[in-house]
Amino acid sequence: MKTPAHRMAQSDPRTTVRASRSILIGLILCGSLLVGSWIWFAFYLRSHSSALASKENLPESDQTFTSQPGPWGELECTRVTIELPDHFIQDETLTLAPTSWFFKDHSREKVIALFKSAGLDSGQIKSLMEKSEWMETDRGIKIVPEEQVVLSLRPESRQKIYSVLEIFPDNEFYYVAFVFRAERLRERFEYSGLHPETIRLFNQMTYPRGSNLVVFADSETLMRQIHDRDERLRLVKTLSRRSTLLVKLKITPETDVEQLLHFWGQGGRAKDLKPLLQSLAKVPGGCKIDIAHLLPPFARQRVYTYPYPSETAESKENCHWTALNFFSDNPDPDFLKSDVVEKVIQEKYQPVTDEWRMGDVIFLVNAKSQLVHSAVYIADDIVFTKNGVNPSHPWVYMKMEDMLLYYETLGEPLEQWIYRNKEFAEQVE
Repeated sequence: MKTPAHRMAQSDPRTTVRASRSILIGLILCGSLLVGSWIWFAFYLRSHSSALASKENLPESDQTFTSQPGPWGELECTRVTIELPDHFIQDETLTLAPTSWFFKDHSREKVIALFKSAGLDSGQIKSLMEKSEWMETDRGIKIVPEEQVVLSLRPESRQKIYSVLEIFPDNEFYYVAFVFRAERLRERFEYSGLHPETIRLFNQMTYPRGSNLVVFADSETLMRQIHDRDERLRLVKTLSRRSTLLVKLKITPETDVEQLLHFWGQGGRAKDLKPLLQSLAKVPGGCKIDIAHLLPPFARQRVYTYPYPSETAESKENCHWTALNFFSDNPDPDFLKSDVVEKVIQEKYQPVTDEWRMGDVIFLVNAKSQLVHSAVYIADDIVFTKNGVNPSHPWVYMKMEDMLLYYETLGEPLEQWIYRNKEFAEQVE
């Protein structure tokens, strides 16, 4: 794994998550992609940034691993998963409307040609033609497919058809489908309590993307196959699982406490951390401390938690609000407004040209110059992030590679720009 210095280039529904279309879609992706004025703003970032992304190898699969040595000290990381609290899920979540497919700017003939090119057999095409509901509009073709056809699609056929459906926002579950790492899919179902038949149906309806990802877009169809309420609840909770890290700092009598203070004391907090770190360094044989104790109160109070659902979109805590409030004792609600965020970054942040520091802000920007996501650099290859505006997305630590892969499931490459609050541009004393 490369150190931050090596990673630098040279030159982101309702009071409880009620309707399934709110919770299940909310579980999938950020939904906080900012456009409009953000396009211009991204050009501003591009013209001032000297730190761009570089793809690295996918992270190791071991559940517990140690960090690269660095100014952050020696970190021990353990992969864990957290899931949506029960009280976020109501009975309305567990029932779904019939599946529908919308093919924008498609004629009937073009849709049939797609089905044939996807390798559907004559029986499947006949069922779609005769047992499914077709609606032609001036925008395209909408189909309510016969349920058995959806269940019987082979992975390659599903991939071919859904790769068209996922282009159009009208197809909510396809536009923001669940995307999983293939090698970790089995882990998601461990201790889930799901019936083997539910897991079998889930696996049957997944399809590949690239060499190491699998996609699931048939939440509606799968939910309708489950007639037990508790099993449906278990499925929603399993799909809501988020991978994160427990991170501990190892301190021994030989630890360079001043170096740790220099790194972890960003934001003028070195004097507050010094008594604790000095005390821990005196423990015979050393000890470990959760890094949450070393972070500003904003992050310490939120990591591994879910935001309380809000009625209004304006009050939903998104990735940008999270990143810019990282050092705030009293979070600024104005950071929920894109124009304010834009102005603050221009006026109060500057591109990072040296080694990354705890608290630096990472912007992910796509090829269309749209700001997709903001996160906070913590240490080594670890970030603090909220991957979505929906309350089904908790605040978590992630490895950088995992976060990049998560957002690159949007199907486009992302550039990574690193900025620092000018107030903290000077090294801590």
